[in-house]
Amino acid sequence: MKPKRLFAVGWAIATLTLVSASYARSETEYEKLFAAPLAEGEVAYMCLLYSGVIVRTSTGTVIIDPADVLFDDDIAALAKHKIDALLYTHVHGDHYDAATARNLVQKTGTTVVADREVAKMIRASGSIPADKLIVATPGKNLKVGPAEIRGITGRHVGPITLYYIRLGSVSIFHGGDSAYVPAADYPSRLAFLPAGSPSPTASPADALKMARDVKPRTVVLIHGQDGEYAAFKKLAAKELPGVAVEVGEPFKARVARLN
Repeated sequence: MKPKRLFAVGWAIATLTLVSASYARSETEYEKLFAAPLAEGEVAYMCLLYSGVIVRTSTGTVIIDPADVLFDDDIAALAKHKIDALLYTHVHGDHYDAATARNLVQKTGTTVVADREVAKMIRASGSIPADKLIVATPGKNLKVGPAEIRGITGRHVGPITLYYIRLGSVSIFHGGDSAYVPAADYPSRLAFLPAGSPSPTASPADALKMARDVKPRTVVLIHGQDGEYAAFKKLAAKELPGVAVEVGEPFKARVARLN
């Protein structure tokens, strides 16, 4: 791994808890997330930090890459609701945290869907029951409760698995913090796309290429900074006519209408 990439990954892990602690959370926001009435083609979502998101449709709910930003009170609020699957793209600390994963499974009863390296770590630790862990083999379709999930090989400084998810009639693409990989086989109404920092591989230009492939109705930008989000929006204004572009405020419930 190049020194620049080592620094970027190390910086992300070292600052994760400090950054997450700076955002106020409210149990009311979780209640909004789960109480919002959703019609066909509507999605409620909450961005966490980096590439972390909670996504709910009228069919089910998944959490992706929560890292260690969900504290005990957050997990207690989530445990009041059905969480169908907990997905992890890769092992980096701004995406996966062993204690958080264990606590989410213990408190909510959810099932973990993880890339092979995360799954290997979980199996070695024995922290999550074997029947609550599924390896996301790229190219293989999985069914976890109402969620239909397909892993996609991404491009990063190490192994990474991106996700194509169907919850009822809603299709969702999650790009982790990957560089561009061909994704035209995964048309999605909603795309969570990484814009950059602190990822050494993601960028506004690569996120635009992913968006062109998956042809979403709405893009939610993740894993980036304000300048990168602005750069993507400028590109999208020219290249993605009619596509809504949103930047989710951390720990705030939002509803996207995808029809």
